[in-house]
Parts: sequence; structure tokens; C-alpha cells
Amino acid sequence: MGDEPKLTKQQEIVLDYLKHGRTLTNLVAITALGVGSLSSRIAELRRMGHNIVDRRETDGFGREFKKYDLAP
Repeated sequence: MGDEPKLTKQQEIVLDYLKHGRTLTNLVAITALGVGSLSSRIAELRRMGHNIVDRRETDGFGREFKKYDLAP
């Protein structure tokens, strides 16, 4: 347990959200969670060994965005 890296508050928020089986987008991260740089938090968590997957989606206006989930 002592070898596990300490998570920052934003990393904790993102990981907790994903661990509850929810899909996370940048819009949700900013507006609901107060996480300003989701892609950076995801990259950090992946480097720590968390298996986070992403997929590209398109909204009703044709804009692309990513959705993030924890792999099963």
C-alpha cells in the first residue's frame, strides 16, 4: 500500500466518478466536477495503471468529443 502514488483531488474525483460505472466527458468534468483538464487527469491515471478506455462520439451539431470509461 505504501508504494501507491497519492492521488490529487482532481484525480480522485475523476477516478471515483468512473469507478461508479459512469461515463465521463469533458463537459461533465468541467461543469459538474470542476475538473478543467480531463485529458491530463486521464493520462496521469493511465500512467498509474488504471485501465481507462475512450471512444469518440459526435454530438447533434457534428462536433466530436471523447467519452471515458473504466475498462471492465
